[in-house]
This record gives sequence, structure tokens and C-alpha cells, in this order.
Amino acid sequence: MVVALRDAGGREGADARVRIDGRLAREHIDGRPIELDPGVHRVVVESSAGTVEQSVVLGTGQQNRVISLTLPDDAGRGALRTAAWISGGVGLAGLASFAAFAISGQASYDDLETCRPGCSQDDEDSVATRFVVADVSLGVGIAGVAGAVVLWLVSRPAPRGSATGLAVDLVPQLGQRHGGAALRGAF
Repeated sequence: MVVALRDAGGREGADARVRIDGRLAREHIDGRPIELDPGVHRVVVESSAGTVEQSVVLGTGQQNRVISLTLPDDAGRGALRTAAWISGGVGLAGLASFAAFAISGQASYDDLETCRPGCSQDDEDSVATRFVVADVSLGVGIAGVAGAVVLWLVSRPAPRGSATGLAVDLVPQLGQRHGGAALRGAF
């Protein structure tokens, strides 16, 4: 058998380790045949760009059969990881803004206690505005951090034997008096 490796763009790769049935067969892909007995063999190719596996059945008398493997396309995962970092940054900025405006609003509210009931409308509006900005910042912070977690989990490589790193199903539920939906997932 001869092992060939291509990346998702179709370019050939040689800098990869080949394991067959758990044993190291080649340190680098070099185009030379690997002698194997007929039967089922598990071929694993490990490179810096990823790992790909395939089961191969070799028949009696087959020689120099080319097993062409393609590395998975990780470009989408990289974009998701970048989006996760950005979302996390926005979330952390939102949480920091929440803390700053909540503390400032509470301090200004405490100052209003000294002038009540004769406080100016501008002072009361300023305090209310700080609390509104704090509330909005908290929502942005929570959404940003939650989005970052989901994006990061989705961008993880799939575990062996599964199609994706994160599986999420939306399941409709019908009851006697009302309907609904359940969201369930697996990592």
C-alpha cells in the first residue's frame, strides 16, 4: 500500500507520520510502498495540520494500492475561534462597563439621599441613565461571554467517531394544553 496525503485545498503533504494498526510505519510520506498482509488495516496519518484515519481492506495479491487521505478543512474552525475571542472580548468589556456604571450610579444615588426631596431633575436623570447603561452593559456582557463559549465549543475538533464537536438538537414537544421546544446538546 502507498499512502498519499492532501490538505483540504488539494495540496500534497509529505510532513506527516503514518501509523498502521497502531504501529509507526513511516516518519514521513515518501511515496514508497508499505508491505502489509491482506486483511483489514487501520491507517492513521498525523501531521501538524491535523489527523486523519481510515480503515482499509487489502485483498490478496493487491500491490502498490494508493490510499489517498484528505485532511479536514479547519479554516471554518479558525474563523469560529476568532469570533469566539472577539465575542469574549466584547462580553468582558460589557461586564466591566456594567461594574463601572453600577458603582458610579450607586454612588450618585447615595449622594441624592443628602439632597432629597429637593434634588434637581438633572441629577435624578443622571443617576437613572447610569443604571440603564449598567443594565444594558450587563446584557451585552452576558450575551458576549455566552456567545464566546458556544463558538469555542463549536470550533473544537470532532471527537473520534462523531461528525461534530458539539451536537445540538431542537426537539418540538406537543402537550395537551400547550406546545414547546426543548434544546438538548452533547459535547
